[in-house]
Amino acid sequence: MTRARPPSEPVGSPGGERAGTSEPVGSPGGERAGTSEPVGSPGGERASPARWIVTVDKAACIGSAVCVGTAPGRFALDDRHRSGPVRREIAPDEAVRGAAASCPVEAIGLVDADTGEPVELG
Repeated sequence: MTRARPPSEPVGSPGGERAGTSEPVGSPGGERAGTSEPVGSPGGERASPARWIVTVDKAACIGSAVCVGTAPGRFALDDRHRSGPVRREIAPDEAVRGAAASCPVEAIGLVDADTGEPVELG
């Protein structure tokens, strides 16, 4: 016999797991219970990329340092005053997106690490 859930008890089993699974609610998996779909994404598509790859075309870079000012700690100038990412692969970061969008010579590229698709800058 299935027991009724009292109104004050959280959804899921008494142990705090997602219904129908042994996975704790809010676990790092981030999937809907019983599926491999990410939470909050209809049809299983991610709302935003999990990782971005940041590149700078050193031949195009003019060393304006707009990126360094827009995203401190994420870009650095080399000894030739050309920008480069501090880390090549990052979690999605709006400051980095803003730096890429603000680059006067469009030398900064952002790509979804999983799909290889460009990240929208707008």
